[in-house]
Amino acid sequence: MESNPKTTIMGVNFDPISEYDLIDQVLSDLQSGLGGRIVTCNTDILRGILANPTVSQSIRDSDFLVADGMPVIWASRIAGRPLPERVTGASLINTLASAAAQRSIRMTIVGGEAGVADKACSVLRLQHPGLDVEGYFPAFGFEEDDTQFGALAAFVSSRSPSIVFCGFGFPKQELVIDRLRAITPDSVYVGSGASANFVAGEVSRAPEWMQRTGTEWLHRLSKEPGRLARRYLLDDAPFAFKMIVWAIRVRFGLGSDR
Repeated sequence: MESNPKTTIMGVNFDPISEYDLIDQVLSDLQSGLGGRIVTCNTDILRGILANPTVSQSIRDSDFLVADGMPVIWASRIAGRPLPERVTGASLINTLASAAAQRSIRMTIVGGEAGVADKACSVLRLQHPGLDVEGYFPAFGFEEDDTQFGALAAFVSSRSPSIVFCGFGFPKQELVIDRLRAITPDSVYVGSGASANFVAGEVSRAPEWMQRTGTEWLHRLSKEPGRLARRYLLDDAPFAFKMIVWAIRVRFGLGSDR
């Protein structure tokens, strides 16, 4: 994919691109036989990039790293480096599906919980007539079993070139994408987290006003408190505060890019 000007947030380079322009670039590159990787980076992933060197470099080397989370958008604006808008995996799985259906581009969904990928594919086919999409759910621990990972790789390879949504959660999905890209370099990969769960109706998205105001996390927390309480309250909230402080310091010339 083409190189674009970057916007630096805490030492990490984001692409200041709208969802519409991102889709246009993906379609152009696929038509030219080029693959790539899109990272939708929220507060939790940005924290992980800075803390986890195992996945940090592969994410930093992605073709597009976009802001999926209002705290990242707020920090960019406060720092005087505004990113145009949120680009979320939950939105991309629908907008790319629409574009793929119109252009006869194959799409693939891997990951999620048992049955979720297939259910999400069924919903997307109904919403976007003509869409060629298939799902695959590998067994637990597949990434440590050569035979099981080989079956996943063979499934993705058989559908290449395609748009591949990989939903195993951060950072597992990033490591899986690293391995799959070596096998199908002409595919475009999107680390999609729980996007398939939203499409399948297994998890409800927050109302649009909560998405706009950065309170979507409260909705998610109310639905899955056992799984998300530690992440949101103990890990992400302090990091979000740190990010806003960084942005204020940058705005007034009191800090560096990191």
